[in-house]
This record gives sequence, structure tokens and C-alpha cells, in this order.
Amino acid sequence: MSDLFPYGQLPISTVPDLSDQIEGTTELIGRGGYGSVYKGRWLGAAANATSATIAIKIIELVPLRDEEERTRRFRQITRELSLWCSIQHENILPLLGISRINGDTNVPAFVCPWMENGNAKEFCSRNPRFPPMLILYDIINGLHYLYTSQPEIVHGDIKAVNVLINNRCEACLCDFGLSRFLIDNTLWKTTATHAVGTVRWMAPELMNGDASTPTKESDIYAYAMTCYEILSGDVPFKSVSNDMAIPIKVTKGQRPNRMESFRSDFMWDIITRCWEQKPEDRLSTEKVMELLRSRVDWKEIEEALAKIGEKDAALAKVEKEMALLKEQMAKDEDDLKTLKEALAKAKEDLKALRKEKDEASTRAEEETGGLKKEKETDEGRPESIRSNSSSQESISKPQLGSLTENMSFFSKRYVFGRQPRSRMSPEVVKEVMDAQKKA
Repeated sequence: MSDLFPYGQLPISTVPDLSDQIEGTTELIGRGGYGSVYKGRWLGAAANATSATIAIKIIELVPLRDEEERTRRFRQITRELSLWCSIQHENILPLLGISRINGDTNVPAFVCPWMENGNAKEFCSRNPRFPPMLILYDIINGLHYLYTSQPEIVHGDIKAVNVLINNRCEACLCDFGLSRFLIDNTLWKTTATHAVGTVRWMAPELMNGDASTPTKESDIYAYAMTCYEILSGDVPFKSVSNDMAIPIKVTKGQRPNRMESFRSDFMWDIITRCWEQKPEDRLSTEKVMELLRSRVDWKEIEEALAKIGEKDAALAKVEKEMALLKEQMAKDEDDLKTLKEALAKAKEDLKALRKEKDEASTRAEEETGGLKKEKETDEGRPESIRSNSSSQESISKPQLGSLTENMSFFSKRYVFGRQPRSRMSPEVVKEVMDAQKKA
């Protein structure tokens, strides 16, 4: 048998095994004292079921060598998970089931719904107009349900980060029961960060050894510290930087000082009565609920919630418009990119045309320059040695003129003369004309 907790032996009938229905367990959301939390998708039991976003908490294990201790712890964790899975309450985070991560039967993972609004501290910081009294009432209502269950369930780790807000703005307790079977660190790896970080909410009887495990009364003490945390916006004992100094103060009866921003005398009275030094002097969940119901103006809270709803609707409209604008900007960006590409191509074409024009101009200049140079050279030469074209142009006309004149002279005098003796014979005329042509 493995030295690790035999996770594969968990009773599937009471705790559903969702291993085959979980995907996307690689997105790490955060790490805590008990392990790591991932975000994934639950595909549902049926093929046509709608998938849902889930939180997957993986608990780190340590080896157990004692067979008897291993069996005892196995029964304890089985009982706790079975109880958690059976709870159906609006202020308790439900356990949907368990899952084997990557097929490892020795790595337990708890599957719960994903809470988009985060924990109570984050939610109040992001929504300052939301009435914190609603969250405080939901917390005490959830604790009261746990204490009146059969069997009784103690949370053991009440603080703002362990209170999650669902999509209906309801506070849900999470991680309850974990501290009770993780407290001795014989089965699970718990970090120093968890032990030290929780000390600010820890009751004095847990510090001095009067109580070995969390109780309803220690939960009420932690509830008082959580009320202080949510209403003031600061963790208890904020001015104390060294967590190890807090147990000394708490066991001596010291508590966080009231801040100037803490204006509610009514809530300060409830807080101080819940963090009394003696467990038996602290208020019960019934009494706290009674006080909250009697003094809180629920009508005013409902009106405030209605205003917040209107604000959320307006915000949703703005977000939708922003999404459309972003989509249009993306489209415009694509159009601008296309336009820039066309402009770049036009510039390249213009550059090529300019180059062709420059080359044509260069060739024309070279040709014109050669003719001009040749003309200048001819003008500087003697008339007898100028180019043929120029000399022919200058002498051809006189030669033609002489030929015409000679022919006319011979025709009149020798060919067509009136006196026969003055006429030249046809043979002589032909010789003269041939000679003239040759000349």
C-alpha cells in the first residue's frame, strides 16, 4: 500500500469523482497554506450538459508510514468531504466533487464553483458602495447553519479571504473543516505562511493550548476579527509588523484599536463582545443574528442595492459600447493598415517613374550634347575640310545652276541656232551633255 493518502479509495457514492469531466487545470490562480488553486471547466455529467467555470484546489501531501495513522486519517478526510458535499446552503461554498489531477490518485483535488467576485476583502475594496452589513450577516448565517447541522461542523479558519462572493453578491464560507484535519501536519503539507498569517484571527485559547482544536467559540472570535477587517479595510493588528508578537498581545487581552474611520458604535459593540478573552463570554451566532436583524435598516440596504443594480446596468451598457468601439477601432486599424500599404506601393511606383524620367533625361542630354559638340567642331574647321553634308549643301546649288545655264546656252546657240553653220551636230551635243553631267 502506498505511503501516501489512498485518495483512490474515497467513496464515490458520497463524493462524486469528476476526473473525466474536468479540463483546463493549468491556469494557476494562487497558492495558500493548504495547496494551490487552479481555474478550469466542468463539462458536466451528461454529454449535452452546459460547462461551467470551476475552482480546483489541490492539497499537497506528506508521506505517512504508520498504517494505523493512515487509516485513521483516511476515515477523517472521507467524513469531512462527505459532510461538505452534502451541505446545501446559500452561504456555504458547495463541494461539487473530487478530481484526480493527471491521473494521480495520490493528489487530491477539491472541485468547487468559480466565484468571479473574489473574496470579501477584494469585493469590498472594489465596491465601496456595497453595504458590508450584508456580508457580515451572510457570514454569521453560514456559521449558524454549520453549528446547527448534524453532526455539528466547525469552520476553523474564518477570515475575509476565506469568504467568497457569488454572482448574486452573497457571501459564501469556504475551506471550512480543512484546518481541523490539517492542523497537526501529519498528513498534509501546510506552510508557515498559513500558520503565521492566520494568527491575527486566532483565538487566545488556541494560542496558549487551552483548546487543541478550533471550536464554535474560536470561530466567533475569528468572526469578530473578520468584521473588524471588512469594516476598517485593514487586517487585525496592522501596526504590528512581526506576527510572532501577536500571540503575546492576544493572550494578555490586547485587541486591535478602534480606528477613527470606524464610526458604527453598534458594530463596535458586537465586535468587542465577540472577541472576549473567555470563550464562554462571547456572543452566540443566534445573538449576533438577532442584533443585526434588529438594528440594521434592511429597507435602506435594499434601496442601496437597487441603486447599485442601476449602476451595474449602466456600467454594463457602457462596457458593451466600449466593446463595440474597440471592435470598430480594430476594423479601422485594419483599414488604416490597408491604406498605408497602398500608399507605400504608390510611393514605390512614383519613385520608379521618377527614375525612368531621370534616365530618359540623361539620355536626351547625352544625345543633344553630342550633336552640339559636333556642330561646334565643324564651325571651327576650314571650309575645304568641313563635313560632306555642309559642303554639299554649300556647293550643290551653284553646280546645278551652272549646269542649267550651260544647257540653256548650248541649246540656244548650238542646237537651236538659226544658222545651220552655227548648229552643232547631234553627236557633239551628246558629248557635251555627257561631259557636263560627269562634271
